[in-house]
Amino acid sequence: MTKTAALDPVDTPRVWTGSSAVRTLLVCALALLAAVVVKATLVETWYAPDDAMAPTVSAGERVLLTKVGGVERGDVVVVDVSEAFSGPSRATHVADGVLGSVLSSVADVLGVRNGERSVISRVAAVGGDTVTCCDGGGVRVGGAAVAKAPTGTEPFTLEVPKGSLWVVGDRPDVALDSLSQVAEDTRGVVPVEDVIGRAALRLWPLGGVS
Repeated sequence: MTKTAALDPVDTPRVWTGSSAVRTLLVCALALLAAVVVKATLVETWYAPDDAMAPTVSAGERVLLTKVGGVERGDVVVVDVSEAFSGPSRATHVADGVLGSVLSSVADVLGVRNGERSVISRVAAVGGDTVTCCDGGGVRVGGAAVAKAPTGTEPFTLEVPKGSLWVVGDRPDVALDSLSQVAEDTRGVVPVEDVIGRAALRLWPLGGVS
């Protein structure tokens, strides 16, 4: 009987090569990539910098955003307003610590939008809706009241273009929202593709968002 030749250790295939440090770096890189993919397509967290949506979501609270499904009137959404609105920066990743900064950097390299200037608001109108102000001091969409206009708001009427949204905070007096931008060239209109996600759950303190 012919003996089976023993495999030379040099010829034995290896799944992992290199030092443990290289393997660790590879695992970390894959984990970061997976986190970026999840953030881009499924869910991510968002830190509220102010009381624009108080008491629904107050300053310092964190919400879970879902990116699955469409956006409808009444939804609470986080929108990247880097191009649509003028005003101060609302960088959300600042409060996310080292991990948030790393994820943002990796996402930027891969072309995933980070919402460098993002706000949380409620969808008051969608494409085709007519927004009017200020009958009795209120903002109306199709005749239904959706918000109270801050004192001094000039009367206006606008039709939201298809593929766009018009959003208002629960506290329009302090919010950076469509109402605060209605006198600008954009009339406060936000493209649907600028929506980062819908607020599905308040992570801290734990609770629903509606």
